[in-house]
Amino acid sequence: MAEAVLFSLATNILNSLAAEVAKPGGSFASQKIQLLCSAKDELQSLERTIQSIQAVLLDAEKQQWHNHQVKLWLKRLKDVLYDVQDLFDDVATENLRRKVASGNKTWKEVRLFFSKSNQLAHRLKVANKIQELRKTLDGIEKDKMFHLERHLIEETMAIGRGKKPEFSAPDEQIIGREEDKENVKRLLFDPSSSETVSFVSIVGKGGLGKTALARLVFHDREVEKHFDLKMWVCVSDVFDVKFIIKEILRSAKVECQGQDHENKPIEELQSLLRETLARKKYLLVLDDMWNEVRLKWLELGDWLKGGVRGSKILITTRSHKVAKVTDEKSAIYDLQGLPRDESWDLFREAAFGDRRASVDQRLEEMGKDIVRKCAGVPLAIRTVGSLLYGKKEDGWLRFKVKELPEIQEIDALDNGIMQVLKFSYDHLPSYLKDCFAYCSLFPKDCIYNKETMIQLWMAQGFIKSLNGEDNLEEIADNYLSDLLYRSFFDAETVRDDGEVLTFKMHDLMHDLARKVAGGECKIVDFKKEETYGGIRHALLLSWIFSEEKMMSLLETSILRTFFILYCRELKTRSSELDKVFSGLRHCRVLGLRQADIPLPPSSFGKLTHLRFLDVSQNYSIQSLPDSITDLVNLQTLKLSYCSKLTTLPRDLKKLVNLRHLLIDGCRSLSHMPCGLSHLSSLQTLSQFIVQKMDLKVPGGVGSLDELGGLNRLGGSIRLEHLKFLQPAPEKFHLREKQRLRSLVLNWSWEQQEDDESERDESILWDNLWPHPNLTNLSMDSCMSRSPPSWLSTIKNVVELELGCCGKWKYLPPLGELSSLRRLTLRQLDALEFVQEISDQEQFNSERPFFPSLEELKLMGCEKLKSWWGRRQQVGADQDHWQYDSHSAFPKLSVVRISSCYHLNSLPLFPRIKTLTFASAVCVKLLEQQVKAVPNYLSEAALSTSTPLSKLEHLEFFYVMDLEDSMFEILLPLLRNLEYMSLECCHNLRSLSHGMQYLSSLSSLQIRDCEELDLSSHDDEHGTQWRSLEKLCDLTITRLPKLVALPEGIQHVLTLQSLNITFCENLTSLPEWIGNFSSLQKLDVSYCSCLTCLPDGMRRLTSFKKLRIVGCPAMQEWCQRESRADWETIADFSFPVSYVDVPWRTG
Repeated sequence: MAEAVLFSLATNILNSLAAEVAKPGGSFASQKIQLLCSAKDELQSLERTIQSIQAVLLDAEKQQWHNHQVKLWLKRLKDVLYDVQDLFDDVATENLRRKVASGNKTWKEVRLFFSKSNQLAHRLKVANKIQELRKTLDGIEKDKMFHLERHLIEETMAIGRGKKPEFSAPDEQIIGREEDKENVKRLLFDPSSSETVSFVSIVGKGGLGKTALARLVFHDREVEKHFDLKMWVCVSDVFDVKFIIKEILRSAKVECQGQDHENKPIEELQSLLRETLARKKYLLVLDDMWNEVRLKWLELGDWLKGGVRGSKILITTRSHKVAKVTDEKSAIYDLQGLPRDESWDLFREAAFGDRRASVDQRLEEMGKDIVRKCAGVPLAIRTVGSLLYGKKEDGWLRFKVKELPEIQEIDALDNGIMQVLKFSYDHLPSYLKDCFAYCSLFPKDCIYNKETMIQLWMAQGFIKSLNGEDNLEEIADNYLSDLLYRSFFDAETVRDDGEVLTFKMHDLMHDLARKVAGGECKIVDFKKEETYGGIRHALLLSWIFSEEKMMSLLETSILRTFFILYCRELKTRSSELDKVFSGLRHCRVLGLRQADIPLPPSSFGKLTHLRFLDVSQNYSIQSLPDSITDLVNLQTLKLSYCSKLTTLPRDLKKLVNLRHLLIDGCRSLSHMPCGLSHLSSLQTLSQFIVQKMDLKVPGGVGSLDELGGLNRLGGSIRLEHLKFLQPAPEKFHLREKQRLRSLVLNWSWEQQEDDESERDESILWDNLWPHPNLTNLSMDSCMSRSPPSWLSTIKNVVELELGCCGKWKYLPPLGELSSLRRLTLRQLDALEFVQEISDQEQFNSERPFFPSLEELKLMGCEKLKSWWGRRQQVGADQDHWQYDSHSAFPKLSVVRISSCYHLNSLPLFPRIKTLTFASAVCVKLLEQQVKAVPNYLSEAALSTSTPLSKLEHLEFFYVMDLEDSMFEILLPLLRNLEYMSLECCHNLRSLSHGMQYLSSLSSLQIRDCEELDLSSHDDEHGTQWRSLEKLCDLTITRLPKLVALPEGIQHVLTLQSLNITFCENLTSLPEWIGNFSSLQKLDVSYCSCLTCLPDGMRRLTSFKKLRIVGCPAMQEWCQRESRADWETIADFSFPVSYVDVPWRTG
């Protein structure tokens, strides 16, 4: 790790020494060491030496950047301190293994090891090693032939502690780039290029925000509509064509027929890429390009030419040469620094927490001086500004006198931005420096999972508790928040509540991390010729495996981290694995994700320093070696998606330091071992398999009682096979687990016993009662008579899914769940009401129900009849719903209803934006919404916020009762509707005159409506269509009654895409199609009676893409006319980029 680790390392060792030397008895291990002559004196002498060295480490770290002597001295020192730490870890590990040993065989081995003769030999070995290390350190201290200042305490500019800051999504943090975004969009939309694919390059120095600007453009709504396909690939400084193609396919979400992209040869990937891009206008972002070799680019560029005209490749790079290498005609956008005002806004946000904050005049003067030196570079502004966050005026004054003069103006230096970042790094406390530098182990543009990175930091000992009792994960989370706030990291994925889930590093920050790591963190590729000495943390990123190079790496480096990525060849070299694992004895972290290799039992148990082990997605292993339970220091064990894993080690309870056990996706796992309750540090258990207690397995079956005392459990847990759970009075397996956030309860589909009494069911529900802090709950395949009464008491639940619980007729009052945002009710076969009411007062209550609900899904609830709502009887057989926009679903925006055939009433949806009906009846529900407002068709009513008035997205799929009359009533209300899809609505005969009210409609999809006649309400004025002033996309599929396009469509001059497929009775396209001045794409496929194309198409000045497939009459027309007319079409003044007609000419 970086030399910065030395201060922390020395501090850790001193803490260990002080604790042991000060104790009258000390630990078992220290007692044995101190029994030797002078051992205690050696420990005290070692402590004094390290104290003396630690005092000058902070100054040495600064001097090493310009003093090679200091750098070499630090390297020697670091190696010895690592050895000291390993020695202490060895002693502590043996002590711990002795405490947890149990069972006849193991206990005999331990007794033999701690026999009188063996104890003496071991103690002598340890004492000699301590003496040797102490002498080496004395020699290093005396070799210090240079002056170093003594600093016993770090002087850092730590962020003041308070409320943990919340972080927003990346695009929300960007300031001052709106004009740049519009300029880049204009270049992307420019149609002037004669090439199928043209290039736009954003060029600028590091830290200006090229990637941020590209991301703004990429997610822009107009850009979304302009391109058929968008892809994003981070290229970085290694231009690997195969890797880039795979990333393009991943970004395009292309499946490889069930295979992994990793296993595909380059030829197949290239073919798949060409198919993916064919006939599409695509946008591909190649972020952070460095390649300056034209021939390398051509290896990739030739495969990117398959799109239609107007496709664009957007490149971000620091070099004009890179831009020209990709394409000499590339449009270059030179990104400049932020203007002065925007720079000051960004600095205020970083230094004061709010870009609109009022600032003391003296602080403002200093701040603007800093901003001037940062030359409009956002990364520099944010990084330096965050140094001053939370500081009082005296802190600012000290910064002005001592620190500000050290910052040189960025434009004055070639590497000015790096100097600023290094300045900020120097002011980090050592524990943050360790965490930051360690991240250089992973490739540039890597997306870091927060939980995994915290586990890695803990495994390396970077996370320290001040009192020994603090939760290390929470401390690490605070470390990460500090680094995020200081802009050393950038939030990538942020939860609704502001919690960061994933993060990234800017490429310049990655350069800095790699620099300060000093060669200790290295990505190893066996295809390259390189030396491996001095590496402590290695990531093997190689397609091939070389035993020679692997052994060279292990012999020249004492690895504390070893990750394998992509090395599939290792699976075929399993005979060499024993050698590999034997060379990893100092490892704290071992990552074998997707390696699909066996774990050799003979060498695996010797990895005694191991804290983190990831063997997830290993599809070969069926069991773990028993020796894994010797790894008593293990904190994290990841076995996710090891699909053939059938059992866990029966002595898993020996892993007393285990904090995170991930076994989700292990679908072959039959049961849990006994003794999990001994794992008192366990904080993550992703799955628990309940099994019959009389199942005969070695070591026995662990029951759900094991969870009773594990009250540190947090995160997510899935309880499987609850059909085997037996009621246990007074047992609350989950009630005390305050940190648990997500819970899945699954009973499985197999036949469940039906003889449980109501009392037993009540006890079972008590057994499963979660803590009210729970935010996500899913219950599946439960065959109890009724749901748990506690369902309405978990007030913090945000997402609730209830599925396949076939006997539940009613539910508890879910409307009282004030935090609930997403509710899914799926295949509740017996459910009749969602929420019952007992008296009229509930109707008259003014308290809003479901106050936070945003998304509602009702799926396959075949007996569901009604919800409850405020209503009053008007007649014996009629309900009249009174509209109150405040009491019903005030935030609900998305509703999806499918296969609920008897549902005839729901509360009102005043703010709904997306509504989907699938395999359902809808007329009564829609009438109820529409008629809720008196005089609902009056202008006064339409101008207010009525139910459905905010609807933007409407879909009908297999809705059998949708008829013309309903459309007449419904459509006039939908003046904000942007998208409508009608599919398999077999009773719909016309679209009605109500279409004229859909002035916001941009996309209309009509499919498989066999009785629909689009011309039935067509008049000479085109009233039905004329008002569709924003319609851009019209799709018509399988309409048997479509003989010709309705005349009224000719007035829709905004149309850009027209798709007509499988309309067997369509005989021709009208001449007035040439009026569509905005039309860019026409797809006429499988229309068997279509005989020709109209001459009016000559006038389509914006036209780009024509697709004709499966039209045999068109084929005959072309052949009969000797293709003369077809050739005329092909000679239009616009380029037709794709014509597919099924014939061959000789």
